[in-house]
Amino acid sequence: MRMLSTKLALAGLLILCLAGVGIFFTYFVHDTKETLRRNKKKEETKKERKPMTPEELESSQRWNKWVEENKLVDIGDVWPTCDEGIVMGKVILAEDSETKGLVNILYLNATIDHEVDDGSVHLEVKFNGKNLYDQTYDLCELSDDDFKLECPIPKGFQAFKHSFNIPPYIPKGLYHIKSFVSDQYGIMCGCAVVDMEI
Repeated sequence: MRMLSTKLALAGLLILCLAGVGIFFTYFVHDTKETLRRNKKKEETKKERKPMTPEELESSQRWNKWVEENKLVDIGDVWPTCDEGIVMGKVILAEDSETKGLVNILYLNATIDHEVDDGSVHLEVKFNGKNLYDQTYDLCELSDDDFKLECPIPKGFQAFKHSFNIPPYIPKGLYHIKSFVSDQYGIMCGCAVVDMEI
């Protein structure tokens, strides 16, 4: 009797493990880079945008050329305000070579016309159209393991690159991420909008 209950327990454990593996592959395995590129192109054709000025068009084309030349997956743009304008940067989706997971990389080139002593970063995340996260952070206290933003941020040209790991356990679906930075006067000085399907 004891042997039978041990075999049943092992069989149950095996079924549970197989079910867990099935759930993992169904909900958490990421698409290939090529699939993500195709999905991004489909989304771009669906969106209606206001007509660009010649300066905005040139900036956008320059960044898009850079993305294509480097064979990157573009998932978002960075503008001076959330009303769009001149593209100041890109958000790229890449494979993390160490963890084999995914990582977002923010590239930003901007010229700041005044020193930024203080400010805030607001982050909004929607998952499949529903609010998931909405938080404001102190700009000068932003840091993680390999990054610390130092204030004051000097006036002039700034080139910025930072990676954000995407946890492998997040559910598949459509993520809309909007983040904007405001200076010590409450004036918006950058906005990133990302649409990402995992």
